[in-house]
Amino acid sequence: MSLKTIVMSLLATASIAANAQFERFELNYNGEVLSGSLFSLEPRVGEFSTFVDGTYTRMIWADFGDGYEEVYSSVKDLTGLPGTAGDFHVAAGGGDVFLVDAMKTELGNRGEGAIFKLTPTGFTQYAPLATEALGQGAEGKFYYSFPAAADNGTVAMIGYDNRFPHFIVLATEGDIRIIAQESVTPYPGGGNFAQFGAALLISPDASKIVFRGESTTGANGIFLWTEEGIEKIADSTMTIPGTDQSFNRFIDSSIEARITDDGSVFLRNLEPRAVVAYQNGQLSTLLSLGDAVEGVPVEGITEFDLAPDGSIFIADFTRALRYQAGQWSVFQPMGNFETSDGKRLQGSYFVGPDGLYFTGSFFDLELRKNFISLYRREYDEGPLTRVLDLNEAVFGVPYTGGSINVMTDDEVVFRTSQGIFIGSTDVFNADPSTPDPIGLPENFLAAIANLPPELSGPLQDADLDGISNLAEYILGRQLNVLELEGFASDIQIKTGESLGIAGDTRAYLTFDVRIRTSIADAEISFQYNTDLSLLGDQVSAAVEVGSPLINGDFETRKFRSPIPVDESVSGFLGMVVQLNE
Repeated sequence: MSLKTIVMSLLATASIAANAQFERFELNYNGEVLSGSLFSLEPRVGEFSTFVDGTYTRMIWADFGDGYEEVYSSVKDLTGLPGTAGDFHVAAGGGDVFLVDAMKTELGNRGEGAIFKLTPTGFTQYAPLATEALGQGAEGKFYYSFPAAADNGTVAMIGYDNRFPHFIVLATEGDIRIIAQESVTPYPGGGNFAQFGAALLISPDASKIVFRGESTTGANGIFLWTEEGIEKIADSTMTIPGTDQSFNRFIDSSIEARITDDGSVFLRNLEPRAVVAYQNGQLSTLLSLGDAVEGVPVEGITEFDLAPDGSIFIADFTRALRYQAGQWSVFQPMGNFETSDGKRLQGSYFVGPDGLYFTGSFFDLELRKNFISLYRREYDEGPLTRVLDLNEAVFGVPYTGGSINVMTDDEVVFRTSQGIFIGSTDVFNADPSTPDPIGLPENFLAAIANLPPELSGPLQDADLDGISNLAEYILGRQLNVLELEGFASDIQIKTGESLGIAGDTRAYLTFDVRIRTSIADAEISFQYNTDLSLLGDQVSAAVEVGSPLINGDFETRKFRSPIPVDESVSGFLGMVVQLNE
């Protein structure tokens, strides 16, 4: 028998489709398609409402892995007397979802109330809400008043009883307590609190609460609660640091407060417009209207966000400004800023886990069509990069516009006129128009980076020896040095019995191959055929014998021919390298 050894290298394309795979989240309730607010991704939870034939229904749908199903609903027949079901609020944080429900009776504003926690089997009671449980007497019933905040298994909320004194309560599993009470709790600096506003935030470790309150002295401000007591952050009797103007009379919509892990609090004041920090018991002004950033006065503070890296971002109509290391800078021009692919950025952004996300659009007058893309600039201030084209191919329905509603490290939620869409953040490629090198080993990418550009592709053969660059890398050969020897070594003829085939005395061709143990998403196979023209037929795959022998970054694997050698006068070996998409 004569043996000719050749190397074949068949490689699938390395590019990954840029089209995103999104799940469309919509509900059809009583014949109506509904849209609502998605407020939690862990687990996936959506809150929806509808009004059909005089009946108002609010509902919560959740997905714990088996698809969405309704886990709670509240119904009111608005054509008659007040309904038997009360309104509810939902708070989510730290992976938990809580429901605050007054459980009103048919008489209206009376009921025991409770805080519930969402589990895979539905809502279970987490803490009571009756004011008897708060030590307020047998006659009082507790009602929530404003949306709650939650994190780390703790729920904070503002409510009142049927005689209307207001409370701020803190609830953990099985327990609820008042941390501030109208006309009872002392106001820092004199007098007692007279009322609490709707602004309420909780720190990530649930040890701090920020709230708005008024006092009997007329001061109105923002306060920080800890187990050590209540301290004033700012109120209408104080002057904004660095200015001659006082804080305005705080209203809920004027407060954009954030609590960081170290307890720092950041506020956006409405009039005069300013961003103020409260750190280590001290107030400081970070930015005021008219301050110059890179030589241009700030004309507005329209958005205010804290990024995961601790920096602060605001929108100034045409610029995204960043505060980091004690300095303000222009992070990204926007509002008619033209991208490299001819789209104009809209004047808003979304803070993501890895950077700021912007939307850009271009209207084609000839086609009468708007082309919209999503862009990202990472926090290390790399280039603005197009990461996703927003179109029908992405969402499965015509896309006319929308926005990011929620983003985690793993998932992103788009809200559009066509519904809510949930997809993996893996769809954010570096550039949808450029093949993504995902699946190629990092060491291989480093190796081809040193080759001439016209010969650096994984399918190309830089040294013209008939073996592709990727196949040479897997075999441990040099990509740019001509090597004519084949891939097989220790070629022998052995009987079937010696190879573990009981009773088979026929002779088989055996050979060894030394390959890398780590080849990312690439797959390799070895073929044998008596006809060179049929070598690409996978039916003739060589059969692996025994276990690989590991030696550092490489392993040696032994194979045999699928047919005995005496059945043919010739045989051919081939190696196939395939990169999975």
